[in-house]
Amino acid sequence: RFTATVSSPYRIALTNTGSDLSWDLTNSYYDYPDVWIHYCDDSLLAQDEVCVTPTALVQGQTYYLFVDEWDSVPGTFTLRIDPQ
Repeated sequence: RFTATVSSPYRIALTNTGSDLSWDLTNSYYDYPDVWIHYCDDSLLAQDEVCVTPTALVQGQTYYLFVDEWDSVPGTFTLRIDPQ
């Protein structure tokens, strides 16, 4: 989870994954997946999933990022979340 520091669209990047990942952004941990804000899966079997939210996230609001793994390859990744 993270809290938006400014009201702006955000670039969320999963890089150096070594496997096929995607991510889902919501504003509720308990109602997932009913309150999706954005889903990112740039391409099948991509090792980087980098997307910008289509709308501005609200300053002070807490958001939840769920990372999904699709090809059964465990590993690590780098996560960056930056306002645009």
